[in-house]
Amino acid sequence: MALDFDCNLEITIGATPNAVQRAVLEDIGQWMVSPQSNEPMSLRIEPHVGGRVFRDLGEGQGHLWAHISVLKPGLIEMVGPFANIEPSYSLIRFRFQESGTNETKLEFTHQATGSISNEMGQNAEMGWRQVLEKGLKEHVERSN
Repeated sequence: MALDFDCNLEITIGATPNAVQRAVLEDIGQWMVSPQSNEPMSLRIEPHVGGRVFRDLGEGQGHLWAHISVLKPGLIEMVGPFANIEPSYSLIRFRFQESGTNETKLEFTHQATGSISNEMGQNAEMGWRQVLEKGLKEHVERSN
């Protein structure tokens, strides 16, 4: 199957793989901000297979982004439209590997097929890098 969009990043984070994975599952609402506005996204994850990944706007309102399809030590995979307003299907993968004492290599992938705008394709790597380095990495390293 041909992909319309394929973003792959590697980031080193000064914490154990378990701590980084826990921050993705439990703390995403604290570190995930919009790359455009730098405002919190109010994202939540239900940390189990089939669990929702969604923006919680309160009072039962929000946006469903994905469902967790794989959850095990060292790996989280999510599938769904993931913030795209057009018909599409995304796979988001977080792979956590020990790369030294108290250090994790995060391999991040966002692949998608469907109606993907040129803007999304052109800005995704920069946006994800900002979210993961300024958001996740700084949050985890500050917390540990």
